[in-house]
Amino acid sequence: MSHHHPSRTLPTHEVFNQASDLLDVNLFERDPVLKEIIEREQAPWLTQRCQALGQAAGSARMQQWGRLANEHPPVFKPFDRFGHRIDEVEFHPAYHHLMGEAMSYGLSSAAWTQPSSGHVGFVALSYLFGQAEAGVLCPMTMSYAAVPSLGTTPQVGDAWIEKLLSPEYD
Repeated sequence: MSHHHPSRTLPTHEVFNQASDLLDVNLFERDPVLKEIIEREQAPWLTQRCQALGQAAGSARMQQWGRLANEHPPVFKPFDRFGHRIDEVEFHPAYHHLMGEAMSYGLSSAAWTQPSSGHVGFVALSYLFGQAEAGVLCPMTMSYAAVPSLGTTPQVGDAWIEKLLSPEYD
């Protein structure tokens, strides 16, 4: 009598109770509550920014970066290969792509650079971005929150604030 393992002889089953991927959609356009809130702000810059970020965050490319950044967490490197202390953190390239995207949409800076609705903008943009990847929101929030504190000491803060308000990720 032959004994066959069931997984080798039976075809796989069909799964009906799982959602399909939500890719290449505009997450802002699919969110009527967020759209209503942003329309109430009457800030054209914010509507345009949410439209653009909603498209980017819903893209297959950004969703892929989010997946890769989470599958490959940061790695602490206390020493180089020669034993010299370096205390560096190594990030997957996807994390750097996500940071660049977040900076380019002004997640951390909009509250301080836009003429109106900047704090609402910070929340709305963070909400949209977090649907692609939430880990980047930590440094974005810390950067956003640091600006008022740094502003109290211009001799230290001015150089840092300039970098925090930049749309360029370095």
